[in-house]
Amino acid sequence: VGVIVAYHPPIFSAWKSLSMGNLKQSLVLKCAAAGVSIYSPHTSLDSCANGINDWLASLVGPGKVVPIAPAAPEKAAGQDNVGTGRLVELATPRALGDIVRELKTRLSLEHMRVARAACHQDGGLVSRVAICAGSGASVLRSAAAADLYFTGEMDHHSILAAVEQGTSCVLAEHTNTERGYLHAVLQRRLQEELDADSADEPASVVVSESDRDPITIE
Repeated sequence: VGVIVAYHPPIFSAWKSLSMGNLKQSLVLKCAAAGVSIYSPHTSLDSCANGINDWLASLVGPGKVVPIAPAAPEKAAGQDNVGTGRLVELATPRALGDIVRELKTRLSLEHMRVARAACHQDGGLVSRVAICAGSGASVLRSAAAADLYFTGEMDHHSILAAVEQGTSCVLAEHTNTERGYLHAVLQRRLQEELDADSADEPASVVVSESDRDPITIE
């Protein structure tokens, strides 16, 4: 292994020292000693065209997709319709139960946490879905008039506030909203780029089979 593409960066906050007694610091030190580079795209991969949030948007059904918070032109790297989160205006409104079943299938999950607003307990349909990979409460709150929030995790009081305003919440757990993208999109795209670069030695892209979300519902 020459390069590890880790969606979540091992260095998330500033470090003032490096110690083998710290798990994340020891991982970085071991990689450095072995000559293995670590690249963590994280927020860029969330926000870009055909990134994680666009992939999640494709799972809820066809419709018009726009960013919740559009990127400024100078930060969009020449891409259109990019930024933080996604808001999907479904081409055909759907029952919440149908969306949940499809998400579980597409994400290969047996269970998801669901908080139903009163309107969706009585058969109301979902027309607008606000999406943010990972922990998305702070992003989703700024989405205009969404019927459904779809993210990995939200705090208790944010869920209560959403349900009270008529917005249901579907929570797949943090990394479950991110991991599927690696197999579905990123592995193939990276392999195509490497194959097209004839100047380098042949390289293969392998996705971890042991990585799992630490939370299970039993």
